[in-house]
Order: sequence, then structure tokens, then C-alpha cells
Amino acid sequence: MVLFNLALSKEFDRSYFVKSTDLKLWQRIFVRCMVPFQLLVVGYQIMCTIMTKVGGNFLTNNKDKMTGIMNCKSSRELHFQKVKAVSKHLGITINDLVMSALSVAVRRLFKEHKDFNEKIQMVVPVNIRFGFPPSREATRVENKITALPLILPLCDTFTQANKEVAKITKLLKNNFFQIYAMYAFTLILNSLTPAFVPR
Repeated sequence: MVLFNLALSKEFDRSYFVKSTDLKLWQRIFVRCMVPFQLLVVGYQIMCTIMTKVGGNFLTNNKDKMTGIMNCKSSRELHFQKVKAVSKHLGITINDLVMSALSVAVRRLFKEHKDFNEKIQMVVPVNIRFGFPPSREATRVENKITALPLILPLCDTFTQANKEVAKITKLLKNNFFQIYAMYAFTLILNSLTPAFVPR
């Protein structure tokens, strides 16, 4: 959205949207040098996530064979302005707000089905930013993302959930080496894996 606005605005000025500076040359070199080492860490973490058995729940139990049919539900109305206002009032990000609400909602759903699991495995999308274009002509509207695995604790109250989610997201925000390494890992894996395998 930022790049889209930059491309169409009269002045090529990103300061209105983003209050940050570009990485210096030595910082870019440092990030690139760290990625190969982080790839090993990412591979290890993925294996740990796969091997870590979070207890089966009523949604996954007795479902040995996947049918490929996806059942998706969503609210008919999404009042984004209200969501934004709540996150601003609480002083938390929208991502933290949604994950905290998810934690409480899933906990309640599990209890209704006599399921007493206290955590679930999930992945969260993370946006990748390599830098801003130097000119309007060099601007491309695109979105690079990767996914990071995490274990979300299920909580009874929003306050409790928000505390747990804040710990998780703080680790994610402070570990940008891992985020870029996961993006590189995904690119490498996708280029080496036949297209029919993920299906």
C-alpha cells in the first residue's frame, strides 16, 4: 500500500508513511553474512516444530486422511476502524489484538467440546522489506512474505492472552535475522521442490 501510494502521489516522499531510515552498507553486508548461519537455526527450529507434539485436539483427532476440501468461515462484517480503535486504546498492535482474541476464542471452543489442550501450533505471515525504491520509475507494487512457526498458548482471559502473545511477538520482532533467513529458506525450498509436492 505504501509503494502504491508513492507510485501515484505527486511527490515521491515516503516520510509521510514510514518513519525510518535505510540500512547502511555495513548493516546490509552484516545481514547477508548472517543469513547462512541463520538458515541452520531455521532448519533446526522447523524440525523442532515438526517433532514437538502438541496434543491432538477435537479438530485434528481421527482425521488421518486429508481430503483437500477447505472449510472457511468469516464474519459478514469486519469493522476495521473499530479494530484499529481498540488496538490504539489498548496500546497494542492489531496483530497482537487478533492473536490474543484467537487464543481466548479457541480456548473457549475447546472447552465447549471437552478439550483441555493449553496450546496450539500455528504459523504467522511476516512481511519482508528489503528497502524502498530510489525513484518513482523503479517502484513495483509487490508483497514479499514468509511464515514463521510458533506455539500459541490458549488463555481464559484477554489480559492473560495479551501478556503471552506480547512475549511471542517481541521475540519475532527482535529476530529479523531469522525472518530473512526463513524467507531465503522458503525460496530455496520452493525452487528445489516439484510443484505437485505441496498439493
